[in-house]
Amino acid sequence: MKLLIKYILVLFLLLNVSVSSNAQSKKELEYKKKQLAKEIQLTDKLLKETASDKKESLTQLRTLSKQIRIRDELISTIGKEVKSLSSEIEATNKEMAVLEKDINKMKEDYARLLQVTYRNSNAYHRLMFIFASDDFNQAFRRLRYLKEYNEERKKQAEEIIKKQSTLERKKEDLLLAKKEQESLLSDKKKEQSTIANNKVTEQRIYNKLKKNEKKLKADLAAKKSATKKLDSAIAAIIKKELEAAKKRAREAGKKNVSGNEALAMGTEAKSLSASFELNMGKLPWPVPSGIVSGRYGTHPHPVLKNITINNNGIDINTPKGSRARSIFDGEVTSVVNIPGANKAVIIRHGSYLTVYANLTDVTVTRGQKIKLKESIGMVANDIDNNKAELHFEIWKGTEKQNPSKWLAGNP
Repeated sequence: MKLLIKYILVLFLLLNVSVSSNAQSKKELEYKKKQLAKEIQLTDKLLKETASDKKESLTQLRTLSKQIRIRDELISTIGKEVKSLSSEIEATNKEMAVLEKDINKMKEDYARLLQVTYRNSNAYHRLMFIFASDDFNQAFRRLRYLKEYNEERKKQAEEIIKKQSTLERKKEDLLLAKKEQESLLSDKKKEQSTIANNKVTEQRIYNKLKKNEKKLKADLAAKKSATKKLDSAIAAIIKKELEAAKKRAREAGKKNVSGNEALAMGTEAKSLSASFELNMGKLPWPVPSGIVSGRYGTHPHPVLKNITINNNGIDINTPKGSRARSIFDGEVTSVVNIPGANKAVIIRHGSYLTVYANLTDVTVTRGQKIKLKESIGMVANDIDNNKAELHFEIWKGTEKQNPSKWLAGNP
């Protein structure tokens, strides 16, 4: 008997965990769907900005490709929601079948009770049943039996009503789930239709850009030149800071320390470095909203064949008028002019550096202490391509970091 009770308890717990897990999964899917919808809304806004000059651009192609990927992910999420609802509908149908079976059985039992009650409904018969007892104790037991019999009849009637009420609620839940499923399938169909149209537009833009390879190559050369100047400026700043940090280390009696160790020396620098590292994958974006238009590392050019692009950071396409902001507490190390890339702000966070390039209207100065999300300047607007794009990098001493691994949401 004890083993049976334990088995029932374990089964009950497993069922509850399963239900809780499904409910949580549904909430996660709903949240993800909302986030993807926001991203689609943002890409729509960016596409309208780039399309307003009636010229096809590489930014337009990248933004549209990004939106197609987001819509694909949204379709996948909707598919998971539909699957989850199908399981929910199946489970509800099974519960309803069990409930209906229970109700029918209870009705049969109740009908038999009513028949017995009807046969013994005469008060005279009930009294005779009691008076026919052999002694007082038997009469008392018979009286108690009649009382319990009546109570059981009422209890069964209440239980039938309760079960029927539960069945009605389950029917309502089933109806709602089916309506939600129909709505999701309709949304999925709309998204698939939109993606098909987007892919046609994407191919059209690609074909037009392909015809103008000369301009694309010129733009790429100009960007490479600006990137080289930025890299040189960053390298010079890092070298200067490493030399200064090593000098401070020697003066403090510490020899043979690496550059990164020297940069992290001091209580404040150590604390800031450790805090920065602890926030890996949770740091805010360097702009309030945007999409990654250029990924970290080496990857093929989206249009030009046999040409690769090397990126020391990430490029973020953001709505016009957006302001760049510091992703963490720190100190402004440098504000430099980069020909072809406007201004760049470099902020130190202990042994880490963050770089914000292609800025105008810079509002910070060298040596200034800066707080998390504090505005540092406006992202420059590229009139030719009708876009605002921030170039962002993270360094640890002389080591380049992939910003996508550090920023929240894994852009």
